[in-house]
Amino acid sequence: MLVDKKSYRTPMKAQEAQPERISVILQPDLKYTKDGIKRLAATIQATLIRNQWSGRKLSQEAGLAPSTVNRYMNGHLSKPQEEVIKALAPYIYKVTAIDNDSVEIDPNQVYNNWIELAKIATDEFIPEHESLNKFMSIVSKIKECMRRQNISQVEIENRLIEMQDNKTARMSLSRLREIQEQPTSITDDELRIIRNLVDPYEKFFSEADWLRSAFPEIFLSQKSLAQPSEQGISENELSKNGSH
Repeated sequence: MLVDKKSYRTPMKAQEAQPERISVILQPDLKYTKDGIKRLAATIQATLIRNQWSGRKLSQEAGLAPSTVNRYMNGHLSKPQEEVIKALAPYIYKVTAIDNDSVEIDPNQVYNNWIELAKIATDEFIPEHESLNKFMSIVSKIKECMRRQNISQVEIENRLIEMQDNKTARMSLSRLREIQEQPTSITDDELRIIRNLVDPYEKFFSEADWLRSAFPEIFLSQKSLAQPSEQGISENELSKNGSH
């Protein structure tokens, strides 16, 4: 068979198949615990109480079945589901402190990131104030204690006057206000008075936390935020270094 060389065309090469690109979003490996699920349930309940909502109201807002919300608010589950946590997160207030008896929440903040809410049910959970309190300033600590207890400035000053009358405080009202604004320095005795005024039972911050705020230069010189005991610094040594 004769082939016209001019009209003959060699077949085109088949295009090489391009590998399909798939975007993968890696989610954290969340390891839920029984205690964590109890914390999650307590957090949901605290939000409902604060809002004066029923479980049914929350289910309506989050677009979930009432039975689902009921299981989560009572801790009747073995493993939280991602889609449920995502639906609940925008309506749950952030936890600032939690123990076996109570949950403290911030009604001004919700969980915009669902993973933060999910972590409450894991061993990775750290209340917001605990992650910050080591190096929170004296000013911030005083404000935080007053906020948590809903104490006014007048009440704090009345407490100081009472301590003055009982001869357990030698601090003036003007000095108290100065410390509340931004002290350049603070003595051991002034720190003791401040603690007695706003956090006498160490409900919010430990003695070591207050010492860190009063004498931060001792800690900020370290490269890492290690505990004083890990750096070989005792609370007695802090008091000596911070004395004026």
